Amino acid sequence: MRHGMYSWSEDDFTRMGFYRSTALTTALH
Repeated sequence: MRHGMYSWSEDDFTRMGFYRSTALTTALH
């Protein structure tokens, strides 16, 4: 998980990845 790396500039990228991970986790569980 690279949150700090993309947190400074690519906020959209981090959000997309975060939401995707959450969706995957929700689907798996």
